[in-house]
Amino acid sequence: MSIDSSQIIRATMRFIPLQGSKPELGAIDAAVDAQLINDLVIFLSRYNPDLAPEIYEAIAFVLVKTIGTLLWTSLSQEKIFRQQLVQETKRIVLSYLPSYFPRQT
Repeated sequence: MSIDSSQIIRATMRFIPLQGSKPELGAIDAAVDAQLINDLVIFLSRYNPDLAPEIYEAIAFVLVKTIGTLLWTSLSQEKIFRQQLVQETKRIVLSYLPSYFPRQT
């Protein structure tokens, strides 16, 4: 079973509206990121149980922060560029994950 980058991106997108310029949302944002990272660690560990726990945590951290930052940034862009940023985000995820989770045939 291969990891579907769309699942990861959709999960991250659910939490993006919580981000904003209000300082009081910073704690909420950090808590949501931590929960998403934790959930992603559990999700990823099912695909390759041979990795060390800190590897899963690092992978999840990279994914959450990368996807979240790029998609959050895309919201302030023109539609065509926003769509391209989403495509580039998918490309990054699809290039990164196979180094830890090879596609199964």
